[in-house]
Amino acid sequence: MPAPFTIAELDHLFASLTRPFAIAVSGGADSMALMHLIAVWRRDGTGATSAPPLVITVDHGLRAAAKSEALFVAEQARLLKLRHETLTWHGPKPSSGLQDAARQARYTLLLERVAHADPKCDLVLAHTQEDQAETLLMRLARGSGIDGLSAMRPRERRIVVALGHPVRELNVGLHRPLLDISKERLVAHLRACDLPWCEDPSNSDARFERVRVRQAATSLAVLGLTPQSLTRTARRLRDERVVLQARTRALAAGSVTDQDGAFGELSLASSRQDWLTQDLVRLLTPLLDVFGGASPPAQLSQIETLAERLCSRSAHAPGRLTLGGCLIAIADQLNCRQIRVFREHSRSGLSTIKIEPGQGIFWDRRFYISVAPGAANAIEVGPFGDTKAHPGHAKLPRHSLAGLPAIGKSPGQEVDPLRPPGRAQVACLWPPQHAARIRWLDD
Repeated sequence: MPAPFTIAELDHLFASLTRPFAIAVSGGADSMALMHLIAVWRRDGTGATSAPPLVITVDHGLRAAAKSEALFVAEQARLLKLRHETLTWHGPKPSSGLQDAARQARYTLLLERVAHADPKCDLVLAHTQEDQAETLLMRLARGSGIDGLSAMRPRERRIVVALGHPVRELNVGLHRPLLDISKERLVAHLRACDLPWCEDPSNSDARFERVRVRQAATSLAVLGLTPQSLTRTARRLRDERVVLQARTRALAAGSVTDQDGAFGELSLASSRQDWLTQDLVRLLTPLLDVFGGASPPAQLSQIETLAERLCSRSAHAPGRLTLGGCLIAIADQLNCRQIRVFREHSRSGLSTIKIEPGQGIFWDRRFYISVAPGAANAIEVGPFGDTKAHPGHAKLPRHSLAGLPAIGKSPGQEVDPLRPPGRAQVACLWPPQHAARIRWLDD
């Protein structure tokens, strides 16, 4: 029989919850146990001085029972004297990759709600030891590197863009205090306290990858691949990842330049003889992710092949290639090999969109553009295109201009892509140097 939770243990589990926070609660055993454990911690432990958390349930609109489950969580939260809200995933649902899409939508809804509630509010999630082990196995099957295999982190920060006029950028802390706690122990706690929970039938639907991995748990345990051992491996890989991140930041500081969101530049100095393929993979990956915009991302194997080519001084490096929605220009100079990464403007995603007063849109996943509510006219935003350099940006390469947004008051009236006209009308072009910022520190 699993040991009951002590107040000292709860104080340790929830020690990182020093700011106002919300709890994501679906109604399942894990999240219901988390909500009740936090209630006990706030009543009898060091959490007594913390503000009452907001409980949030997401209705994905996929099952008829989801609404009643949200009402169940709301009632349980009320009994604990906690506020509750239900968020709904509206819109069409994909025919494939449903669980991943639902997860992405859930995170988006939760993070946006928390960020709008309080700029200093964090989000607490009920991921358990089994969830961590399953995540590691699924990423292992996909051939993930150390970033993926380090799986979920106990604490991390997410950048949330608070849309509106003007736009704001907020930090939301994610906390997973139960990553080293087994589901068995949480269920035992609920039963010992006579606390109810809901069972989601999709958790036993073998059409989903995570369910198939879960169903293989018994066979894997015979081989020693228990949730405990897999979680321990993920924790050790996380520690190694921290070391690699520190090295990457140090290398990036002397070799990577973000040219105000117009393009990225990576310089490999000839004086350095210790460039490793994995160094370049870790430097190139965020560059391609940022400047690839809304294009499908490059595969890790493709980035590795490019990095191997760049590391080889004997290889014929100068030239151009396309990868992950980016145009990559490579040139050998006297003392360095220079790699420039531009948005490939001929790719999909660079559409022309009309924005009405009071509205805002993300354009190519790189820029947020909004029109002031009191503006007299709508604007059109589209790609600047493959044209001669704008006279105001003669120093920018033509390839960088082609993938930037051109903003005009009427169709066909293209203007300076980095300095839109009428600041009173186009009051918020989320600055390229912020929108396309390369975030080397993501913890």
